[in-house]
Order: sequence, then structure tokens, then C-alpha cells
Amino acid sequence: MSDAAMVQEEARVAIRPRNGGSEPTSPLQRLQISPVPIKIAKELLVREHYLHSLPGGAMPAFGVFLDGRLFGALTLGAGSFNSHLLVAGAVASDCLTLTRLWLSDHLRIVNQECWES
Repeated sequence: MSDAAMVQEEARVAIRPRNGGSEPTSPLQRLQISPVPIKIAKELLVREHYLHSLPGGAMPAFGVFLDGRLFGALTLGAGSFNSHLLVAGAVASDCLTLTRLWLSDHLRIVNQECWES
């Protein structure tokens, strides 16, 4: 079992409500974003993101954590050729674009995606 798969399996158990009750606060308030090795983010995004790929040059990579467990990943990379023109005085190397974002359904965040699958 891969590192990312083991983390996902642990995640299924990690966010179950204690004592069988509901959890009144959104897990969104407890999410932490931290850098992760591109290898971990790539493995998770290729397996879970609907495009099943990672664009070339995607770097840096971040993990989305809840209570120390990985529940998602995101990567940044070069945007479109002229995206830096949207910011006065910026040059191309000043700008990064969100290239991939995936959050586990186990987070139970309403409207985390723009459509239902």
C-alpha cells in the first residue's frame, strides 16, 4: 500500500464523530495547509483528482491536514502566459496559479466543488 493510500485509510477513521454524535463545528476551521513533498501530492492527486494527472512544472505542493492527517492536496505552478499582466508591475516569475486541488469527501465540506459527480 502506498504512503498516500495509507494516509487516506487512516483518514476514514479519523474524522468520525466521537460517541456517535454530531460535530457542531465545521472541520474547515481546523484545517491546516503545510508543504509536502511533491511525490506525496502527485500520488494523491493522480489517484483522486478527476483529471488523474499533474501538470508539468507543478511546484510547490501543499497538503491539507485535519488533526495531523492528510485529507487533500494542492499544487501551484506557472499560469497562463500573460497572467502576470493582471498585476501592475509584475513579471511572469512573480505569479503562481493553482494547478490542482483535491479535498477528501470525508471532510464533509458543503459545496467544496463547483459541480456534483
